[in-house]
Amino acid sequence: MGHDGRVIEADGIVLRTRDGVTELIVNGVFAMDSTEVSSELALADAALPAGRVLVGGLGLGYTAARLLDGGADFVRVVELSAELVEAAERAATEQLGRVAADPRVELVVGDIADHVAGSWDAILLDVDNGPTFLIHDHNARLYREEFLRRCLAALTPSGRLVVWCEQESPELVAALTAVAATVETVIVTVRRGERTFDYALYRARPASAVSPAPSAVSPAPSAVSPAPSAVIAAPSAVIPANAGIPDAGPRSRSRDPGSSPG
Repeated sequence: MGHDGRVIEADGIVLRTRDGVTELIVNGVFAMDSTEVSSELALADAALPAGRVLVGGLGLGYTAARLLDGGADFVRVVELSAELVEAAERAATEQLGRVAADPRVELVVGDIADHVAGSWDAILLDVDNGPTFLIHDHNARLYREEFLRRCLAALTPSGRLVVWCEQESPELVAALTAVAATVETVIVTVRRGERTFDYALYRARPASAVSPAPSAVSPAPSAVSPAPSAVIAAPSAVIPANAGIPDAGPRSRSRDPGSSPG
């Protein structure tokens, strides 16, 4: 069932195994490999527990697999590359094959911007590097208020939107803060060789997540109504990955434009 070393190359996607390591290259940019995947795992852990999860971006399947291991009932993965989905369906790698074969998984070829609908316990976005270093320019809209608002509106009251970035992005924090009730920054530190990378996960909750519970006794509003700023988490708050997320260590995704695949 494992990939035999043949290169899968089509429509800007290269999937290959080299010296036992699976590599994914997108639009000429090294996206990730299988040597160290803890930031993919951290992305999933930031959303768990969750029953229904919508994921933008298949990658090598580690995030989806982690969600399944964490008890997700249904995971829909929307991937722009038909070739990568086909590779998963024919088990080009063991991990992709495992995800594609799980009855709780639905793989959809398409743009995540066209598939945000319904009701989800979590929405995860890992379709690009984040707004600071885009692989595909058209993905810039995924980090703006309009789309982020749509994602939050598709969440259950206790749901979470989690966005992966190759580095901290004040612009994304500002966009999320404008539309979300709370925003947290989770830093995932990864060491590859002699280089260290600090990836950022942004976890946001919809406004319904902080609605005050109705009270049987109605005291004066000033006694029970906090100021608006009291219910919005400071977006500058930074949580180390292994403190805010169970079992999340550093992950490898060397998306730095000057880095080379492992």
